[in-house]
Amino acid sequence: MKRPMVILVALPLLCVSIMTIGDGPAAAAQLPDIGLPIYPGAMQDPDNPSMKTPFMQNLHLLSGDPFSKILAWYKEKLGKFTDASSKKGQQALWNDKTPEGRVRTVTISTIGAPEGKVKITLMTGMLRN
Repeated sequence: MKRPMVILVALPLLCVSIMTIGDGPAAAAQLPDIGLPIYPGAMQDPDNPSMKTPFMQNLHLLSGDPFSKILAWYKEKLGKFTDASSKKGQQALWNDKTPEGRVRTVTISTIGAPEGKVKITLMTGMLRN
């Protein structure tokens, strides 16, 4: 009789923990919209919080998917990326400037990422004159 009670109590706590660490659709809904596509299943990097100022905003994400899969997804969404890979790891960059003067960049990198993860950094900002 006590055993089912323990399971019932543990399940709600588990669900809260899963949502807290940023898994699933609820986590994606919690990420700020900065006007760039967010890779499906990517989670906020706990060691690099997002930053927003009056002139720029960035979002640091992590994914366990392979670098090549993430890059292919972003190429489909945004177009050509520049390969900036080195001996340290794989890295690709994309940037553009909107007619309103907003600069947008996406960096996909294994360099400095936790083991088995790929870093995705999204940034938008206005150039100051």
